Amino acid sequence: MIDTTSLPLTVAVNHTCMLGEGSLLDPENKVICRVDILNGVIHEYSPGQKTHTTLPLHQMIGSVAICTNGNFRTALKSGFAFINRKNGEIQMSANPELHLPNNRFNEGKCDPAGRFWAGTRSLLDEPNRGMFTQYKMNYSP
Repeated sequence: MIDTTSLPLTVAVNHTCMLGEGSLLDPENKVICRVDILNGVIHEYSPGQKTHTTLPLHQMIGSVAICTNGNFRTALKSGFAFINRKNGEIQMSANPELHLPNNRFNEGKCDPAGRFWAGTRSLLDEPNRGMFTQYKMNYSP
């Protein structure tokens, strides 16, 4: 076991999210992405450039994946969507929980077969409202 008490730690980004989760490495662009679920923002940090950029989506976001074209695949409050990384344009593709307006997407990831898996939860903490959904992810719209 490594003694971590003597490792030098530095703050990379002095920013506080309301609910920051889902860190994801984008090796092509050499950035680390994560989401601020409640504020509806995708954060990108470049360790090499030491830059922090944000992409506000104006709705809750549960998770993000990287498409082969470099854009984002997301699970938003209103369903699955593609996000243009440069301008933030949202292209919705499916909302499997349209009948549950008090739910939001939570954690999600893409598997090696190209399926985007995401779970949902109740915004009102209602029991038995969350689901786990598989959505075949096309890598670009």
